[in-house]
Amino acid sequence: MNVGGVEVENFQHVVADIVLDQADYMEVSRNGEKVKLPISVAMRADIISKQPIIAPRIPIVLDEIGKKSPAAKAGLKSGDKVVGVDSLKIKYIDELRDYIQSHRGLPIVVKVDRAGQLLDIPITVGQDALIGISFDTNLENFFNISVKKYGFWASIPAGVNKSYDVIASYLKQLSYSLALIPVLTNRLEALLPLAKYFPELGTG
Repeated sequence: MNVGGVEVENFQHVVADIVLDQADYMEVSRNGEKVKLPISVAMRADIISKQPIIAPRIPIVLDEIGKKSPAAKAGLKSGDKVVGVDSLKIKYIDELRDYIQSHRGLPIVVKVDRAGQLLDIPITVGQDALIGISFDTNLENFFNISVKKYGFWASIPAGVNKSYDVIASYLKQLSYSLALIPVLTNRLEALLPLAKYFPELGTG
């Protein structure tokens, strides 16, 4: 993945890179091919107001099963890997969550891989659009996560570089905030003529 042509080393910095650097595109790998995605001003606004709008997609491995929940009654178990629901093949948590929420109170069939054995498990979604499961969201179980370690002498220049990065980030945030002032001012000025249509509020 890269944002504005710069390779992403830390996924947690993606949002900051998009917003503060005002990148107009990002490039991702999709089914083995690189896909270029445009980033509009509106999308940057959504990223600010609707975080987390960008997050890693995590495979569906069940963690805890609620006691007396629809999942427990149906026989789902911790460690089950969900690979499908009804006639659909699914891979990620968000896909299963969306499907369950759209089938409130309805029967569905969840296909799981349990230690290499494929099982079809009928289950009825609760009226609260839940089935009583939680997911394994430990990223280390699904992704190769690297940790940089420094010796004493190597840590000094690394710390200096980190300080520069933090200061640069603060300056970008300040610059971005200042750039918003004219926009907000224009919006307020546009609303001022409407003020005459509202009565003054008394204090009595």
